[in-house]
Amino acid sequence: MELPLSDFNLRDLVRELCGRNLSTEGTKIELQNRLMEARNEEADAQAQGFIRPGRAPISKFGVSVQPDDFAEIKSMNDNEYDVFSGKVRWRLRRVHRAFNNDGLEYYNPDVLHRIDRSNTYSLNVGEHWVRKEPYIHKLITKEDVCRVMVNIMLEIEGNSMQNFVAIVAAKNKLNMAAFKELFMVSGSELPQIVNDTCHLSKVFQSMFCAKSAQCLARMEYELFHQSTYMDQLQRLSQNFAQNVDAQALFRLYISSIPTVLVDMWKTEEHHDRPICLGLLNNDRLNCYCAQVQNEVPPISLEDCTAGGGLLQLIMFDALWCLADGYEAEEIYV
Repeated sequence: MELPLSDFNLRDLVRELCGRNLSTEGTKIELQNRLMEARNEEADAQAQGFIRPGRAPISKFGVSVQPDDFAEIKSMNDNEYDVFSGKVRWRLRRVHRAFNNDGLEYYNPDVLHRIDRSNTYSLNVGEHWVRKEPYIHKLITKEDVCRVMVNIMLEIEGNSMQNFVAIVAAKNKLNMAAFKELFMVSGSELPQIVNDTCHLSKVFQSMFCAKSAQCLARMEYELFHQSTYMDQLQRLSQNFAQNVDAQALFRLYISSIPTVLVDMWKTEEHHDRPICLGLLNNDRLNCYCAQVQNEVPPISLEDCTAGGGLLQLIMFDALWCLADGYEAEEIYV
């Protein structure tokens, strides 16, 4: 079901016009009219055989989305589209119906089996908006996070869990009761849950607590040594901010760090070496999701609820990974 242009937000209109190399100057109404005119001209050209007809939809369990809705896919030649299609196909193999048959789910725990056992990793968890107009579309919700994490951890080989030293998330967006259930169901010891410093920094800014934000920044640039890390943490925890709520949040963050450091020093990558925690955050996940917001085209609420939004995310992920070239999963298609 095609979403009427009246429901496009400004970002949608600009993305569509840029994909057609058209001007993005003017009011929202002018942009809508310009895009409508371009769509009509394109439909006429296709009907007369002057340009390539639209590509076949991407489908799973009766849910379909149009790949040509993505400007980058629409401009691909046939060879480029074949490469892209291969990446989409193996991802579709991992799509299944939600446990209550309400929509679709996708996760790919297989990649976690191919980790380098000499290195350490974090599981990065986040809740992100794709759009708020004309309806709310999220990538994931609190309950979904924990349920999918259960499924993933059940499929991870037990002896590889030791390489995952932290779950990085905005704690106020996690269902902690569900995580306790996760611990019981998986039979594994959960990695340390660490508050995402990207989120925490924004919280401190909203509290107008510059001192706490500065303390947090110093934490990220500190080089921790195995013989002195507790003294270093004690020094860094001396936050003299007058905002007691900000102080409590910062101390809660500090309290989660010793376990992470100790677990990191157990692996070959960090053994007897100083450690910087500058990457222990969701910055890369946030960059990925911000790009999703920019690139994923709008669809109707009905199509999104049925699972079309997930299929769009899979197409975006395949585009995101095109630069990486060959992916191992493609051999199993």
